[in-house]
Amino acid sequence: MNQSSCVHLVGSVPLVDARQVFCKVNQLVGPHVVRIPDGETGPRSEWIRWQMAVMESTAFLERKTVKVRGLYGESNERSVFAPRKNVAEANWKFGTLGYAKAAIASFGIFAELKEAGDIRPGTRFQVALPTPLAPITSYVDPAHFFGVEAIYHEQMLAEVNEILSAIPNDQLSIQWDTAVEFAILEEVLPSPLSGRMIDIVNRLIRLGNQIPAGVELGYHFCYGDSGHKHFKEPDNSSLLVEVANGVSAGVGRQLDWLHFPVPASRDDETYFESLGLLRLPAETAVYLGLIHMRDGQAGAKRRIKAASKFISRFGIAAECGFGRRPMDVIEKILQLHAEVAKGLTFQ
Repeated sequence: MNQSSCVHLVGSVPLVDARQVFCKVNQLVGPHVVRIPDGETGPRSEWIRWQMAVMESTAFLERKTVKVRGLYGESNERSVFAPRKNVAEANWKFGTLGYAKAAIASFGIFAELKEAGDIRPGTRFQVALPTPLAPITSYVDPAHFFGVEAIYHEQMLAEVNEILSAIPNDQLSIQWDTAVEFAILEEVLPSPLSGRMIDIVNRLIRLGNQIPAGVELGYHFCYGDSGHKHFKEPDNSSLLVEVANGVSAGVGRQLDWLHFPVPASRDDETYFESLGLLRLPAETAVYLGLIHMRDGQAGAKRRIKAASKFISRFGIAAECGFGRRPMDVIEKILQLHAEVAKGLTFQ
């Protein structure tokens, strides 16, 4: 890792539109990033919530009410989607999910700005996609989990292929957002998966293997950010490391980066100790989400110092995207990334 690749942006940057995101990121942290997301603005601003509208318009699904436990422990009746009884499974099909359409439109703006010199040469366009497990666990009747997951997975891969066909692969980075998986592994969310770790790691490997060599591949590991709180405060980084090692060992192509969240309250060595057990090839960059607005550069430096005892080279990031933050603080957050990056040293 070098100085020009030491900052990673997870994905959501709640500015007006993709054009403003590209320009503002390039202006404030451009020298420190090698890929820029489009900010997931507009309907995508609340991560996967917009997929509820997709399911609402999907012919083989209908709403029903079930009693469920939510990601943050809430237990209540809520509306989920289930297959209509009068539709044969052979006719289950999702139409467009919207991810390919959004990515292709944003890349058009990205390419225009790059051609004009408003984005640095060599910078890639980053597309963040939720793993299919996320919307299926969140919005589908658990009794129909496996059947609907398979159909949604198939459509997500169709959208990936559409993105790959429309965007030059040497300008593209794809990130799989991995959050609900950790809620399941931490037993915060119930799941029909029997071998949770094995099933989850295998799903992540399968998604990674769908991305061809030449396109950058990364994973964002997440413990949630609703109300700037995790769905569970991780005891340490051991679960993140276990999943990382499993994915790295199984993906049959280069793994370009992994992003790990770091809670604001953790600048102790105990949290970072498991990072010493990472078994990653040299080409896999690790980004630690240790930047927090509440304690700025001072807090980031404390966490960098603690992490450095167990991992010698890593980049920096926020612990999640910025989507739940007000627009008027985004410039300050980006500036904080740049300030911390300038203080990093590389061996």
